[in-house]
Amino acid sequence: MKKIMELAIGITVGVACTTVNAEILALDEATLSEISGQAGLSIEIDNAEVTMGEFRYQDQGSIAVRDIRLGGANKTHFFGNQWISAADQSDKLDNLKIDVDVQSDGDLTVIMKPSGAFSVVDFGLSTGEWVLQDSLGNDGTRLISSLSVTGIGMDARLRVDNQTSHTFVETTFGIDDLDVDFEFLGISLKDVQITGTSYLETVGTWGYGGTGIPDLGAEFDFELFSTTSATGNTALGLNINKFQADILLPEIYLGSTPSIGQVTLNNLDVTAELVVYGH
Repeated sequence: MKKIMELAIGITVGVACTTVNAEILALDEATLSEISGQAGLSIEIDNAEVTMGEFRYQDQGSIAVRDIRLGGANKTHFFGNQWISAADQSDKLDNLKIDVDVQSDGDLTVIMKPSGAFSVVDFGLSTGEWVLQDSLGNDGTRLISSLSVTGIGMDARLRVDNQTSHTFVETTFGIDDLDVDFEFLGISLKDVQITGTSYLETVGTWGYGGTGIPDLGAEFDFELFSTTSATGNTALGLNINKFQADILLPEIYLGSTPSIGQVTLNNLDVTAELVVYGH
């Protein structure tokens, strides 16, 4: 359990460094001693917000993403139904519980799910511009002028396998509204939705009021591990074991013209094996 507490402390310090506003409960030595005798560690998150002025990936040049914010969706209705009460509507990330355990075989598991009586966790993610920069840091092509996403999360699970060192991640989520402007292409997407593969069929048969959580959640499972590239270099392996979703793109704009129409992807199913390394 000492390792679990070290992990929890490390996570707390890392999150604090990214300008997080949240309710934090300090634990004294006696309380920590009591926790060490339990089967695992639980963390409840309420009133949380993450903001970042800029994220920059630098190679010879750079790509910078500015004005990043993660919090609550600040609305009650998703996919045509009310999933959050007016009293619980907030622009902060809340009602989230995280359970951390080390299993008898040494596997580390982290389970994230709604806390208490809540069936979903609402979230909102937004960014400003995504811009390319030269080696001197001068702004050039603006890839994205703005990005905004709101949705609901049902659950997420992470497992680090003690025998293979592989990390497995499984998550179920629904995107209710995604707006993005690809400025350098003159393309804008509005009101994009990403749902479970039964969503379109359920809406067609029962209407929006007949949808439930199994219809709303797209399923995304992937695996991370250390591997070797074709050139013999140590690399990051990424296996997309499952991405299953319905995707609706109701408004597509080319320049300032009216929407050119709607695109629907029904029962999308993606698997892939990737190797990522520097060159």
